[in-house]
Amino acid sequence: MLKLEVKQNTEVEQLKQAFCKVIATEVERNPAILTRSVIERMMLVVPHMIETASFLAPWLSDEELVYPYYGISQFYIWQALYVQASPWLEQCIEIAQERLGESHPDLAFSLRNLAELHRLQGRYLEAEPLLTRAALIVENLDETHPYVNLISGSLAVLYQTQGRYSKAGSVSVHLLRILEQQAEKDYPNIAQGLSNLAMIR
Repeated sequence: MLKLEVKQNTEVEQLKQAFCKVIATEVERNPAILTRSVIERMMLVVPHMIETASFLAPWLSDEELVYPYYGISQFYIWQALYVQASPWLEQCIEIAQERLGESHPDLAFSLRNLAELHRLQGRYLEAEPLLTRAALIVENLDETHPYVNLISGSLAVLYQTQGRYSKAGSVSVHLLRILEQQAEKDYPNIAQGLSNLAMIR
């Protein structure tokens, strides 16, 4: 009887882990550009993301941990429902700090996401310390790590939005140098970097 209970418990654990993996994979599939079909698909998936983030976080692997929170927040941000997005991003930071530690790249990613939400709301003074902290976390990563570009780009946009063009230009020049080094053939990324720099200077 005990063996049967242990087996059943193991199977339940495995099912929960498999469910969490499916949800994390679904978030990874989300394109950067919003379309009506994406929103319709997300409307079906978001309740499961909420269930995962609310009750199944212990069964998310460290690599999957931030995905459900990010997916839920993006769904709301895409629709300009910023108030609904904020608690999920705050919770993501809290759980990333607790599980992954103060210097983990996914914590930097989570800080950046909340900063972006604040920027969209015009809350620049709240966004800047989050981005600064995120930048400190990723400064020792290899420059090819995607979070380095992401956080540098967010800082440049924030400074530009505030009219702090000298700082924005400095960050953009650094970002452009990274893009040129890591992606000789990635002309669209370099073109976007040059475009951003031209707007700032």
